[in-house]
Amino acid sequence: MTRRFIFKELLGEGSFGSVFSAERIDDKAKVAIKKIPLAEVYEWADPKKRTMPLEVALMKAVEHIPEVVKLLEFFIERRHVFIVMELIPGAVDLRDYTLKNGELKMKDVKDVFS
Repeated sequence: MTRRFIFKELLGEGSFGSVFSAERIDDKAKVAIKKIPLAEVYEWADPKKRTMPLEVALMKAVEHIPEVVKLLEFFIERRHVFIVMELIPGAVDLRDYTLKNGELKMKDVKDVFS
């Protein structure tokens, strides 16, 4: 499945995976792909089957909300889970933003979370 995408730049990295910008080869769509080591997936939508990470199930549950990043697909390959999402141009990871700019003021916190 990863052969269907051209991975571009690393957008962010955290304790649960890395997010890359990518291009879907068949239609040139710009996407974001989160790559998570399979060993780091601790919660599953169905713990017995282990076919869908809980994170994916939660994204599906809120996909009707306009302000939420859209899940396009996900797949599991060998040692990783890949979550393909819409790419939001100019979006900044909150952790990276606060590392660069310092702690958010309460007014800004309200804006971010509303």
